[in-house]
Amino acid sequence: MKKHFFLPALPAVALAKAGIAFLLILFCHSRGISQVTIQDDAKVGLIVTGTGNTINTTQIFGKSPEYAELKKRLADLATAITKKADKCEKYTDPLAKEDCRAELIALNADRDSVQKIETRFREDVIRLAETFSRIPINSERLRLAKKFFDEGKISEADNVLKEKDMAATGDAALAVRVRNDSVLLQTANEFALKAQLKALKMDYDSAQILFEQSRKYFETVENLWAFAYLLGQQNQTPRAIEYFEKAIKLARSESEEASLAMNLGNFYSDVQKMAEAEKMYLRSLDILERLAKDNPAQFEPELAKTAMNLGLYYATVQKMAEAEKMYLRSLDIRERLVKYNPVQFEPDLAMIAMNLGLFYSDVQKMAEAEKMYLRSLDIREHLAKDNPAQFEPDLAATAMNLASFYDAVHRNAESEKMFLRSFDIFERLAKDNPAQFEPALALTAMNFGLLYTHVQKMADAEKMYLQSLDIFERLVKANPAQFEPKLALTAMNLGLFYDKVQKVTEAEKMFLQSIKIYERLAKTNPVQFESDLARTAMNLGSFYFGIQKIAEAEKMYLQSFDIFERLVKVNPDQFEPELALTEMNLGNIYQTNQKMEEAEKMYTLSLEIYKHLVKNSPEQFEPDLALAASNLGICYINNRKAVDGFEQLNLSRSIYRKLSALNPTQFDLALSRTLMLLGVAHLTISPNLSKEELNEAKQIAIKYPNSLASARLLDTISKYMKD
Repeated sequence: MKKHFFLPALPAVALAKAGIAFLLILFCHSRGISQVTIQDDAKVGLIVTGTGNTINTTQIFGKSPEYAELKKRLADLATAITKKADKCEKYTDPLAKEDCRAELIALNADRDSVQKIETRFREDVIRLAETFSRIPINSERLRLAKKFFDEGKISEADNVLKEKDMAATGDAALAVRVRNDSVLLQTANEFALKAQLKALKMDYDSAQILFEQSRKYFETVENLWAFAYLLGQQNQTPRAIEYFEKAIKLARSESEEASLAMNLGNFYSDVQKMAEAEKMYLRSLDILERLAKDNPAQFEPELAKTAMNLGLYYATVQKMAEAEKMYLRSLDIRERLVKYNPVQFEPDLAMIAMNLGLFYSDVQKMAEAEKMYLRSLDIREHLAKDNPAQFEPDLAATAMNLASFYDAVHRNAESEKMFLRSFDIFERLAKDNPAQFEPALALTAMNFGLLYTHVQKMADAEKMYLQSLDIFERLVKANPAQFEPKLALTAMNLGLFYDKVQKVTEAEKMFLQSIKIYERLAKTNPVQFESDLARTAMNLGSFYFGIQKIAEAEKMYLQSFDIFERLVKVNPDQFEPELALTEMNLGNIYQTNQKMEEAEKMYTLSLEIYKHLVKNSPEQFEPDLALAASNLGICYINNRKAVDGFEQLNLSRSIYRKLSALNPTQFDLALSRTLMLLGVAHLTISPNLSKEELNEAKQIAIKYPNSLASARLLDTISKYMKD
C-alpha cells in the first residue's frame, strides 16, 4: 500500500507596507481645478493664467484687510510657537514637558488651520481675478465690484452685487418672449462672482445657493467650473463631476478643454470610474500634445504633468507598460525644461524621478528603480542646501523611499542608513512643528520597524512600531477623520509583527483594532476604505489560520473575498491581484478542512487570474503565479491527481528557478520549498528523483543559516530523507 503524504499549502499574506511612498503618489497627482498657473511660491504678484493673461495681484492682497488679518494671525502664531518650543526644551520634569508639548501641538494645529485658510484665500482671490479678466464688465454693478476687488475691498465688492437687484434684472429677461442672452449672461456672471466672494468669506452655503442662481440664468464654463471647484473643496465629488461634465461641453478653446478633461479624470478616478477617468486623461493628453507642438514654452509643462498623472493612473490599474511609457514621457519633457530653467523645474524633475523609482520597484526592475531614487535624492539634496525649509521634508521622504527600496533588495546596511537619515530629519522638524511633521515621523518609524523585523532586530522593531502607534493615537484624538486610516494601518502592521514573534494575544488585539476602524470607515466611505477593510480581513484570516482557529479564519477570508469580488466587477485591473490572493487563501482553508473540491476551485481561480496578469506584467506577478501553481499542485496531489499536481509543481519550480537566478537572496528559499514539495510528492513513485530534489532543496536552504524559514525547511527535509 502506497503511503500518502498530506502536503500543506502556503498562506498568502497581504502585507500592508506603509510609507511616504503612498503619500508622494498623492502629492504628485495634479489635483488643481483652477486654470491658474502660479509662477512664484508666494502666489502674490504677477500671475500667469491658463488663458495666457497676466494679472498683478499685489494691490489686491496688499490692501485687503481680510488678508492682512490672516497674515497677522499667522505671524502671531509663529511667534507663540517659537516661544513655546523654547520653553518646552527647558523643562526637565516629564509631566510638565508632556503638558507643554500638548500646548505646542495645539498651537501648531491652530497655525496649520489658519495657514490652510490663508492658502485657500489666496487661491480663491487668484481664481476670482482670472474670472474678472475673462468676463465682459458690462454693468455698473460689475464695474464697481471689480473696482473694489482690485483695491482689496472684498466686503465692498460683495455688497455692491445686491441679490434682489440682480434677480430683478435676470427675471425680467427671462419673462420676455424673445430671449435676451446678453442680459442673462450678465446676470449669471454677477451671481457667480458674488458666489465666489461669499466663498472668500468662507460662507460656503450661501456660495452654493448663489451658484445655483447663476446657473438659472445662463450656464457658462466660468460658473460651472467655479461651482465644481467649490463642490470639490467641500468633498461633494458626485455633484462636482456633474458640473464638470456640463462645463466640458461648453469649452471655448482646446487648452480649456484639456484642463477640464484632466480635472474630470481626477474626479472619476476618485469614485472608481476608471474607464471614464482614462478616457478623460487621454483626451487631455491628445489636446496638449497638439498644442505643445506649436507652443512648447506654454504647454510642455502641462503636458509633462498630464503624462505623469496618466502614468499614475495606469500604475493604479495595473497597466504597467502604459504606465512606464507615460512616466518616461514626463521625465523626458522635464529633463529638457530643467536645462532652460532649473530653478522652476528641478523640483518637478525630482518628483517624476521618485515616481519612476516607486514604479520600477513595483515591477521588480530594481536597477532602474535605484537609479531613479538616487537621482531624486541628488536633486533634493542640493535643493535642501539652498532652501531647507522648503525642501528638507521632500529630502526626508526620498530618503525613506530609498530606505524601503534597499530593504526590499536586502541591502540592510544601506537601508538602515537611509531610514536614519529620514528619521533624523522628521524628528528634528517635528520638535518645532509636531502638527505638520509628526505624521511623517510616525510613517518613517513604521517603515523602520519593517526593516528591523526583516533583519531580526525585534526589540528595535517593536520600539519603532510602538512609537508610530503612539503618535497616531495622539493625533486621532485631535483629528480622527485625518488620522484614523493611518492608525488602522499601523495597528495592522504591528499585528503582523506580533504574529511573526508569536505574541498571539497582542497580535489579535492589533488586528481587531485595525479592522474595527476600517469597518467604521468603510460604512461612511466604501469607495475609499472597503479595499483596506478587505486587506485587513485577509491578514486577520491568515493570523487565525496560523493559530488553527480555522472557523474564524474562514469567516475573515470570506469577508475579504466578498469585497474584492464586488470591487473587481467595477475595477478588475486594480483589484484582480488581491482577489487572486484571497482565493488562494480560501483554497488553503478548504484544503485544511478536507473540502478538496472547493479548494481546487479556489486555487484554480487564483491561478487563472495570475496567468493573465503575468502576460502584461511578468516581473510583478511571476512570483505570485509560482506560489499559486505550487499550492494548486499540492491540492491536486492530495486529491490523488498526481499528473496534474506534478505539472503545476514543475511550473512553479521553473518560474522560481528563473527568478532565483536573477535574485537569489529573494527567491532561493521559495525554490528550495518547491523542490522539497516535489521531492516529498515523488517519494512513493520515484524515490531516486525524490532524493535528488530533496538534496538540491537542502543545499539551497543551508546557504541561509540565520533564516527561520530555512531552519523550518531543513527540518522538514531531514524528516522526509530519514523516512
